[in-house]
Formats: sequence, C-alpha cells, structure tokens
Amino acid sequence: MPAFDPQLLAVYTLAAVALSLTPGPDMLLCFASGLGGGPRAGLAASAGVGTALLLHTVAMTLGFAGLVAASPVALDLLRWAGAAYLLWAAWNAFRAGPAGLGTVAPTAQRAALLAVYRRGLLTCLLNPKLLLFMLAFLPQFVRPEAGSMAVQFLVLSLILFVPGFLVNAAVGVSAGGLGRWLLRRPLWARVQNWLVGTIFVALALRLVAAPRG
Repeated sequence: MPAFDPQLLAVYTLAAVALSLTPGPDMLLCFASGLGGGPRAGLAASAGVGTALLLHTVAMTLGFAGLVAASPVALDLLRWAGAAYLLWAAWNAFRAGPAGLGTVAPTAQRAALLAVYRRGLLTCLLNPKLLLFMLAFLPQFVRPEAGSMAVQFLVLSLILFVPGFLVNAAVGVSAGGLGRWLLRRPLWARVQNWLVGTIFVALALRLVAAPRG
C-alpha cells in the first residue's frame, strides 16, 4: 500500500504552497533580517526558519511535541523565552550605529550570518503557535496503516519546507537589496536599524499576546 494517497498528497502540496505564500511572522522575520544584514542574511534567516520547522517535525515524531503541547506551563515558557529573545535582537538593532547592520567586516561575516541563522532557528523553535500548528496540520495527512509514520512525517515536513524556504528566501534577499540601497544614505541607514528593531518588537508582542491553543 502506498504511503500517500496521490490526491491527498496533491491537496497537501497545494496547502503547503498556499501557506508559504501567506504573509506571517516567519516572512516578516526574514524581511527584517535581510533589511538589516543584506541578501545573504535574509537567506540565512530563511534557512534557520526552515531548520526549525524540520526540528519541530522530529519532536512531533518522537512524541516530545505532544508532551509540550499538553502542558500550559511549557507553552508559556516557550512563549516568553521566544519573546525575550526577540526583544534582545531588537535591542541590538536599536543600538547599531548609523552605518547599519548590513556593514560587517569580511572577517566577521561568517559569524554574523551564523548569528542570523541562529536567530531564525531559535525564534521559530520558541514559537508555541508553530508547534501547535504542526501538531494539528500534519497528522491529517498521515496514514498509520501505510507504513512508518516517522517517514511520512519527514516527507510531509520536507514538502512544507521547500516552498516555505524559497518564498522566505526571496523575501529576505529582496529586502537585502533594499537594505543595501538604504545604507548608501546615512539618515535612512539609521532609520533602517530602527525599522528592523521595531519589527522584532512587534513579533515579540505578537508572540506574547497570541491566545493559547
């Protein structure tokens, strides 16, 4: 018996593409990262977001996600940790000099890109809404009688990962081009840093204010 019904898989794929094209906090995070750090930073943020999605799937397959989702305390800890991390990122953005976040010395570029990747990864890992969404969405397309559920979850997460990564990367890279243009204008470079920080604050407030469940 095939692991996936072709029609059901087609529906899931269309849903994954539609979800990827829908503006949300992940897309906004990639936009802010690209705006502040350039095209490669936008790409790194998208990779971090995608990695977090895959790790959520692994946690769900192993049963950890269900345990966390069943605990209001654990969900609140995730929520507040994610908000605190975003506020820390906002503080760093506000403190950046007029030269802008995108001007990084060549010797520090790798460390800077790793920091952006880590920001995308941790922000999404510490988002309980994403965890709950994965728990509600993916199991609808899994068929226990068709074989390994772990393999099915992995395939489904990869299908969700690909369009999400491509769309977020396109947004981040495009924002990076805008950020480079702004950096050539000192006043706008300063505004750019405050815009990036404001986006991170808005994401933190959204995470805290989101209703449970």
